[in-house]
Amino acid sequence: MAIAPNRLLIDLGDFVPGLGKPAEIKLGLYTTALPAMGYDVVGVGELDVRTIKDTRKSPFEQAKIPQICANLVYEDTKKPLLKKPYFIKKMPSGLRVAVIGIMGNMTMNPQLAKQNGIIVLPPGETVRKTIDSLKGKADLFVVLAHSGYEEAKKLAADVPGIDIVLSSHPSTVNTDFERVGNTILMHCKGNSKYVGKLVLNIDSEGKIASAVGTEDLLDAKMEKDAKMQKLIDDAEAAVQEFYNSSNPHVGGPPAPGMPPSQSEPGAFVGAQRCIGCHLSIHQTWQKTKHAQAFDDMKKKDPNATMNPNCLSCHTTGYMMNGGYTTETATPYLRDVGCESCHGPGVRHLRTPSDKGYGATTELTCRKCHDGTNSPKFDYAKYLDKIAHKSTSQIVKPPESP
Repeated sequence: MAIAPNRLLIDLGDFVPGLGKPAEIKLGLYTTALPAMGYDVVGVGELDVRTIKDTRKSPFEQAKIPQICANLVYEDTKKPLLKKPYFIKKMPSGLRVAVIGIMGNMTMNPQLAKQNGIIVLPPGETVRKTIDSLKGKADLFVVLAHSGYEEAKKLAADVPGIDIVLSSHPSTVNTDFERVGNTILMHCKGNSKYVGKLVLNIDSEGKIASAVGTEDLLDAKMEKDAKMQKLIDDAEAAVQEFYNSSNPHVGGPPAPGMPPSQSEPGAFVGAQRCIGCHLSIHQTWQKTKHAQAFDDMKKKDPNATMNPNCLSCHTTGYMMNGGYTTETATPYLRDVGCESCHGPGVRHLRTPSDKGYGATTELTCRKCHDGTNSPKFDYAKYLDKIAHKSTSQIVKPPESP
């Protein structure tokens, strides 16, 4: 696979989808595939922090791809989470490009940071100090901001000396490329369906004369690379083999309407458990696209069953306690079930008289129907397609023994 000499390939992070052996297998896919594709540098996402903290090193270290972040430090030692805060590449033209990694305050929120024993240093101040320390060593400054659009735009506006800000988290803002003062802001869609491309025209003084930013959709029309496809297929087979050989919880959820046992393995119980009390609602749900969400996903892309960005919206409870893992282990949590919108059902089954369960708002829908995945989303129109009354045929559940 030939790589153009003046090209800089970057990923902004979030490589670890969950915990345990399946996450380890999927991470191995990234650490093998990215070097094979010629990637130069990667950022760090909030999903990666626990793995880095536990192993005390970047998973890309052996792959010889620098993983960078300048503003994450251990709470106890105050030492940096990663060895490298930045990366400098000298292009064949002689242009020196400095890439600085940053974690956003909203992305790595205080609660999540505390859980991981991490402190997030102020992004703006950290970038300013890093640029000052690199004066004379670099000609172009790029910031990888693992953050949402709003925080990245503020960074671009507040810190002088930044030439380009690349941000990555999903946003409702429908923009990919803009100028903020003298800084170019490229907000990359936070999923693996798109590849962001920023083309720069550099003048004789090493300044950006013009720039064009686009996001290319990776759809089924694109020719597949045989080597990459084999890596994906092998990783998916390894995940399935792990679940098949580890004696997972099988057999689906208990009988409809029956209360869960005290040894319930997780908070999610599956839509079938709701039938006993909400039969007509369940029948209405079965006629909606939510009930076919998983199969629709697989028809569009068979490899989506390995993609956390797809599974988080086409299954129930993915990456949450007791939520969807694979088709083999948790077949009853495929699709957008009751609990996808109304929350984990185990507590509701134990205390059905609790009136506080199940409330939804427009924000509930926009977790998946965001600007990237559902740009034409109209809350009122879409709600009408899945409408069901909570007072529909309610049957008193059997009493717990």
